[in-house]
Amino acid sequence: MSIWKITCRLRDKAVIELPDDYWIFEDEGRSYKVLISYEEIDEMDIIDYTVRDMSCFFSEKDSPEDFQPSIVAFLEQFSTINIRWNNAFEQMTEDIIAFGAGFQEFWLTRCSFPPSSTLDERTPIASALQCLVRCYNAFEVSLNWPFRYMEEYLANHNHIRLRETESDFRGLGFYPSIDVWRLPHDHDLPEERNVTRTPLGRLWTDTIQIAQRILFRGRATDWPLVFFTLCILTLARGCLDGRWTNALRIAYNTLKGSLDDLCRIFLHCTGDLHPLNPNFDLEWFTLMVGGEEPLVDYYREMNKMWANSAGVRYEEEYETFEGFCRNLDIFVHGMVL
Repeated sequence: MSIWKITCRLRDKAVIELPDDYWIFEDEGRSYKVLISYEEIDEMDIIDYTVRDMSCFFSEKDSPEDFQPSIVAFLEQFSTINIRWNNAFEQMTEDIIAFGAGFQEFWLTRCSFPPSSTLDERTPIASALQCLVRCYNAFEVSLNWPFRYMEEYLANHNHIRLRETESDFRGLGFYPSIDVWRLPHDHDLPEERNVTRTPLGRLWTDTIQIAQRILFRGRATDWPLVFFTLCILTLARGCLDGRWTNALRIAYNTLKGSLDDLCRIFLHCTGDLHPLNPNFDLEWFTLMVGGEEPLVDYYREMNKMWANSAGVRYEEEYETFEGFCRNLDIFVHGMVL
């Protein structure tokens, strides 16, 4: 796959989004329809204790003037991600998500005129966060899939509820209900797809291509924007690493190629001026971005987080493409060794 033309496609018969939070996961041996729902939770609790997709804040029917406050409200959810996703990730991962959302908010303040969509060169992190929210649904199913008896049960039953809607026992957020239906081998795909929001495959592709165009502008000031986008997309792809259906493995492997190519372009543009370099030259980066403090501060903080975790163990790997990808995966998943 050429690094100059990034493409990414989820197979039509692998992971399919339907309206009203239904999904279909298909592979050669079996197919499932899944519903992940917070409907039994009060509306105010949904607002305060869950992560909602951008489509809940803004739709094509809304006025473009409403987009700016809508995207800010979407981003602010990630400052309390530990409550909303019940400490599903390591602390460092939650911090990276929060820093990424915070940087996107800062970046919006630099724009001379507001964007009207997350699929914009000014909002790639927000677009990546949308990918993460969608992929997290699959992660929820993977966390609750009972491998020992699930196949036997669904061989004799068409439906199972994996989990009831409930609050976290630690007083954090809420867990959604998860329903799974076994579909017959000759089932027909519904004609109606999810038209209320951009499908995950297209959203991922557009996010990658937007980040690519940003890098091709050749501005060092753009590098933190793309770095956080890479972090969030890497985490989103990791959420698809589920073993309960080959459909997720297909999606997981399909997304790898485009993400790897974006990493190659990022390294080609930045060289060793990125936070996963244990010898990161902050002074030189400061000069390249004209001393703009927020850009320097965010990069400094990411480099500090990396150095204080596992980063010091990988001094000889940061310069290679393979080493960077491996370190990025370790970094975003909070794997402190």
